[in-house]
Amino acid sequence: MVIFPSGLQDPSVTLPADCRCVQELDLSSLVQDGGLVIACDSSGTIRAQGSASGTSAVFWARRGDEILVSDRQETLFRRTRPEVSRDELVIRLTEAQMDFPFSEGIIWTGVSMVHPGNWLRITADGRVDEVSWWRTPDPIDAVESLSPVLHDALVEVIDSLVDSTDLLSMDLSGGLDSTTLVYIARQCSMDDINTLFFRTADPANHDHFWSDRAARDVRSTHKICDYVSMMVEENWDRFSEDLFAWMPEGPSDDARYLALADEIGRLYENSKSVAHVNGHGGDELFAAMPAMAWSMAHSHVRHGLRDVFSWSQVNKFRWSATLQHVRRHEGPVSDLLRIARGVSARASDMFVEGARWVPAMRLPKYLTNEARDNFSKRALQYAERADLMLHHDRTSHQVRGATLYHGTLVRRTEQMLPSGSGVRLVSPYLDDRVVAIAMRLRIEDRFRADVIKPLLAAARPENMPIDYFQRHDKGEYSFETFVAFSSSRDRIRSLFSEGSVLVDMGLIDPDVLNQELSAYSPDGLVYEDLLRVEMVERWLRSFSATR
Repeated sequence: MVIFPSGLQDPSVTLPADCRCVQELDLSSLVQDGGLVIACDSSGTIRAQGSASGTSAVFWARRGDEILVSDRQETLFRRTRPEVSRDELVIRLTEAQMDFPFSEGIIWTGVSMVHPGNWLRITADGRVDEVSWWRTPDPIDAVESLSPVLHDALVEVIDSLVDSTDLLSMDLSGGLDSTTLVYIARQCSMDDINTLFFRTADPANHDHFWSDRAARDVRSTHKICDYVSMMVEENWDRFSEDLFAWMPEGPSDDARYLALADEIGRLYENSKSVAHVNGHGGDELFAAMPAMAWSMAHSHVRHGLRDVFSWSQVNKFRWSATLQHVRRHEGPVSDLLRIARGVSARASDMFVEGARWVPAMRLPKYLTNEARDNFSKRALQYAERADLMLHHDRTSHQVRGATLYHGTLVRRTEQMLPSGSGVRLVSPYLDDRVVAIAMRLRIEDRFRADVIKPLLAAARPENMPIDYFQRHDKGEYSFETFVAFSSSRDRIRSLFSEGSVLVDMGLIDPDVLNQELSAYSPDGLVYEDLLRVEMVERWLRSFSATR
């Protein structure tokens, strides 16, 4: 038996004495640090495995008679020189890229990704298939039983950084997820903690009060950056030309982390080993989810349905809307077929839509009919998959789908870090052990909570006051979207006046695009579309320059 771990702090492996084939291996502990593990046994069978959350993933492709396996799409691209997938490119022009199964799309034709939670099996005669090693836990445990286990798991993740890094850097947004991790780091007796906060220009956003308070409590070296200065729209002169190199997995909304990744790399360019800790995945694991009322109504919890109607009344949802929500019985295939038929405008009542396995998609007006056909084609392809239901409970399905999206986001952001910076990203809430614990929370404890994120509140360290979880406001950054677009409108118009790869491909209508650039969007969604199409256009130009 031979095992090749990559990206691991301790590559030593202890195998059971009677272990003779790769199917018998438990490699879960080896992929916690974001590594790809490849094992080969005497029969010639190869096993390749990444993490269950997708922070590390397995990609593979064929080159003639060869099967190539890597943890980076860029490696396979350089060896097979595939084409850009038109269908996937259209997905990247829309918000669909954030929702499972669209979030698992690959930009390169001929390159495949192993679904996180599965491992890739390659037999000696060249057969390739996937084998499941991780399943979404059932939500059956109470807060009281899970909180000490969750606390210990988070401490274990943070504590492991003490010996493996020279410096600990942490996001400290003022939100619950990052703040909890900072207090845990202090509990772990970490003396030298660097924290990072991004200040918004929105006077209604009070996150800075909570961030400053936590930084004082844990006595961290606290750095404050201007949020707008970290937006990629303000930094295209730095990233546009080499955007393909910065984003080897293709254009995506993850571009918003380009400036942040570059800033972190610059901050610690003289440090040998730095772990930068973030709170990705915390909202979805611990907070309310759109399908929560559906799950409560369909559970066997006493008075569950009564509580749902009482809750909807307090939140001023119509009774008819509540009935529509809880009576929804279609499966994910039905949702995808509905999307493929062109039912793509999001309903105004998101409460009703919230119980869907795959949410309805809002497509930009400037997409051509050909692009819409590409979108429908991809939806139909996904409808043929057998693994669309991540769990039979809709809330668990949504939580699992969201953690997969964040795992992808973290993986892509790590690829943006400057080469040789010595920085690695650590996402404790996406650690497979933490995800498995958090997803066991029963629906009644999530639904009937007296505080925000009840499980995280119960698992918080003793040195963290409970009033963080009793906030009545939550920081958000839509204000910056309006600011960014107001300064971007002329730049986007100028960019497309020079000609366009997307127009030449027949995917966007330049006349409609110009109309949208002059339109007003009260919710800012049209502005997000236009900033997204600019990013995709710049990526395609950068990619074309490398051909």
